[in-house]
Amino acid sequence: MTEAIPEPQWVRHGECQRCGRCCSQVITTLQFNEELRDYLEWLSLHQNITVRADKDSGIAEVEIRSKCRMLKFKNGKASCRIYDKRPKICRDFPMNPSGTGSRGCPGFTFTLESPADPTNPPE
Repeated sequence: MTEAIPEPQWVRHGECQRCGRCCSQVITTLQFNEELRDYLEWLSLHQNITVRADKDSGIAEVEIRSKCRMLKFKNGKASCRIYDKRPKICRDFPMNPSGTGSRGCPGFTFTLESPADPTNPPE
């Protein structure tokens, strides 16, 4: 019997620079079969939303072209009015390299790493 090879995963490095870009314009892919309520709460905090959903796969591309209503700036730093209760998608952003770079978050980088193989532990 052949063991499944673990899929490589994106691992996030860095820290938030409090620039507010993540709360101002977002293009992301979501799976609407998990934590749907959290995503709906997050979407309700924005205007100018475009959703392209694939009903068969349960995956949707979401583009938001406005800042979140909970985003505020003080002394040039962004913060969230509901930080302690913000939706999971906000806590996890950016989740992969598509949320970084010139359009996205400048504080994080990603590396593609293979999980440890349980059948071949390190010595």
